[in-house]
Amino acid sequence: MKTLITALVIICNLTVGLIAHPQVEHLKAMYKAQGDAMFVPLYWLPETSQILREHIPDKDNWVGFEMGLWAKVTEDQKMLALEDLGVEFERFEEAKLNSTWRRIGDWQQISSQLSLLAGFLDQAEGFLDMAYEDPTLRPAFDWIIEGRNPDFDTKHIGSTFASGELASFYPFLIEYILNTGEKERLECFARLFTQIAKTKQ
Repeated sequence: MKTLITALVIICNLTVGLIAHPQVEHLKAMYKAQGDAMFVPLYWLPETSQILREHIPDKDNWVGFEMGLWAKVTEDQKMLALEDLGVEFERFEEAKLNSTWRRIGDWQQISSQLSLLAGFLDQAEGFLDMAYEDPTLRPAFDWIIEGRNPDFDTKHIGSTFASGELASFYPFLIEYILNTGEKERLECFARLFTQIAKTKQ
């Protein structure tokens, strides 16, 4: 009888834990499925960035999300980060929570689409030149151009990116696309695919 009661208490505690923090469990399930790649949008998105960065020991030395350095962070630290993020999510109103999850998924999707586009073109510089020529994406390049000389020629802007700029620009570009309308985004990707297809002829 005593063993049965003990078992019931343990089961109840586990159940209460799952009910109390469903967002924590959701994040942990995503991590199990995606691995460290899951942390990339969490690092960049404003809704989650501050909490995640608090769990990075040498965050001041990072230019962008350093996958190699993040791999050295212990599993315990990663679990703590997910727990803090999940608890924060549970403070959100339902509309904000749904929006946050949607933005995480959209961020990952846009990142994959950009990687696919650049991969088809086989050259990062050429893809940035092409992206700059697109009317939807051109405003995203403003902060790069503002740092150049007044007489800067934008014809081959892709070849002017320093490695640190490139590490910061792609997440910025992803967030910029994320904040455009879905129809506008799809039309932009369709134009880029069409241009890339022309280079293959």
